[in-house]
Parts: sequence; structure tokens; C-alpha cells
Amino acid sequence: MKRRAKIAILTVTIVEGLLGFGCQTFDPPPMASIDGATNGVLSDSKAPLVISFTESIRPETLWIKVVPYQPDAEGVLLEGDIDGDCRRSVLFRSDPDCGQQGGTATFRDQNSTLEIRPTAPFPVGTKLAVIIESGLSDLAGRTQNVRKEILFSYEFKCSDQAKSTLLSSGPYFFLLEVEKPLQAQVQLDSWLDIDPATGKFVGQFTNADRNLNLVCPMPCGEGEVCRQKPQPQCVAPSERAVTVDEYSDFGVNNDVAHGGFSFTVSGCVEDQEGGQTAILATVPSTVDLVAGAVKIRVNGLIVTASYSKDVQDVLRASGSGTGGEVVLGAVRDPNGAAGTLTSRSIPASEVPQNLPHPTTSPTASSSK
Repeated sequence: MKRRAKIAILTVTIVEGLLGFGCQTFDPPPMASIDGATNGVLSDSKAPLVISFTESIRPETLWIKVVPYQPDAEGVLLEGDIDGDCRRSVLFRSDPDCGQQGGTATFRDQNSTLEIRPTAPFPVGTKLAVIIESGLSDLAGRTQNVRKEILFSYEFKCSDQAKSTLLSSGPYFFLLEVEKPLQAQVQLDSWLDIDPATGKFVGQFTNADRNLNLVCPMPCGEGEVCRQKPQPQCVAPSERAVTVDEYSDFGVNNDVAHGGFSFTVSGCVEDQEGGQTAILATVPSTVDLVAGAVKIRVNGLIVTASYSKDVQDVLRASGSGTGGEVVLGAVRDPNGAAGTLTSRSIPASEVPQNLPHPTTSPTASSSK
């Protein structure tokens, strides 16, 4: 009887232990998000940037900065910062070693909210990133052991006096890095017709695929094409571009039967103070495109990009794109689309063959 009793007690103990283990819940470390952002877009660059945490944090464990989003070919952010080096330039920084630079940050709501007031408004039209270094802890000591990057940008609308002397009509190349609803890269050749007096523009954006006619110094295998930039290399036709400077490796494809597409958008361009940068923004549009083998319709697409000239007089831009609703086949995704983009002007001597132009004029568009 004693043996049976011991077995019964042991069985109950094991069952209770298993049930107890099964009922345990995981308490994650604190996570951060940006208040008021819709698909990563904020409406007012003059308002404080508010970071919310899922719980109260220990302020001394927060190392945070705001930088332009400029990733390298591997997607690593090129914010030029090294831990402990307070001389590196950032838009805003707050940490125990460097203190606060580029503005002030104030904790609220029992250290579950951080309100950032930058010295100067964060730039509009370019993609930005909030970086929170690893080590963020809650009051119980649960720690976030990985670095977090939160991407965001600001909405832009042209004023009634919008115009640009920086941007002019011509060919431009775009790389759209789609983040959701799926991760993909879309290459686009475009022609922008810009009215310099009003800042209105109409752009025709056309799918760009790798040029099958390019020849490498070495023989390429079956199913491969030649990639000439940054150096000759045989690659798969689906190989992504690393930078917009690879524009000449791509050619126009508006053949719908073979994954091509072309769409028209309108918008406005406006020089910023000093005339060194110009913001390009589109009005909400419905576009059909192909990402890999997936056909996508984006309703309410808005693209915003900030252009400036480099030392070679090439116009370059970074920015973002968002959409209110995505249709994948017969499935509608109300969570929308989001992505980042880079762009550059194409020399007049290298305009892609058969590049479609807009069929309407900027003056006929309703971009404001």
C-alpha cells in the first residue's frame, strides 16, 4: 500500500509540475514603437517624436538615436556611429555616455513614454530610423539583447507656391524595397514631366528587368545574364540591384504577358530652404505592379522622396512609399503596403530604349 501511495503521490506531483509548466507565460523584454505613425508615416514634423514602450523601463539602460536610413548592400544601416564615440553626427542622440545631442528627451508616464523634441525639425521626405541599442531593460531586469531599428518618415504636401529649380523633366531610376506585405525589390525606369512654374509633375513608371543583351567577358551559363556593374559578373535574371548606379544593367519591360507593367502617377515637387534639396511627393494612386512572380495592386500609394545633387551633379534621393490597401490576387490586405526607395537621375545620353512617357501634362494633373 505504501508503494502504491508513493507512486500515486509521485504521479500527482509530475502532473502538477507539467500543468504548472504549461501554464507559465513568457514575459518579454520591453518593446518600443512610434506613437501616431500610420504605416510608418507621421503627419507633423514639427511635433515631438513620441516613443512608447510596452512597459516602464529603466532610463539608464536606454541608448537611443535618430538617423537617416541609409543601409549598405547587406542592409546594414550606415549611420556612421560607433558605441562610445560621441563625435559622430546623428540627428538626435540620448544615452548615458554622450548625454543628449540634437534636442531634448523627456520620460513620461512612469518611464513608459519618451518625448523627443529635436533642436531642428527632422527632415521631411527621406526615410529615417530610430535606433535603440541592445541592453534596454524593464524594472524587473528583463533585457532586450538585440539592437532595434524602427523606420519612419514624415508626410509631405506641396504648398500653393510649390516649384523647383533643382529637379527638371527627364529620366530617373528607382529602386523600391518593399517591406510589407512581402519583402521584394522592384526596379523602375521612369520619365518625369515637371512644370517648373508650378511644381506639378506627371511621371510614368515602368518595370525594369535585367538587360538580356549585355555581354560579359566570361561566358555565362544557361539561364544567367550579364551584370556589368559594379564589375562584370554572371547572375540570375532575378538578381537584385545593390544601388541605383546599376541603372544601365536594366532595361524597360512593359510587356504584361512577361511580367512587365507601367503606371502613371501625378504629384508635386518643391525646393526646400536654400534650394539644395527638393521634395517629390505623389498624390494617392492605384497602381498594379509585379514583385517577383506575385502580381500586386496597391490602393492609395503615396511616394515621398528627398532629392539633392552629389559632387558629380547627379540627382539622388531616398524616401519611402506607403499604400492604404494591398490586393494579392483575390485577397485584400487592409494593413497596406510600406517600403523604402532610392532614386537617381539618368544621363540624357543613357535614356533606356523605348522608355514610355506620360500621356498627360503636369498642368492637367490635380496634384495639390
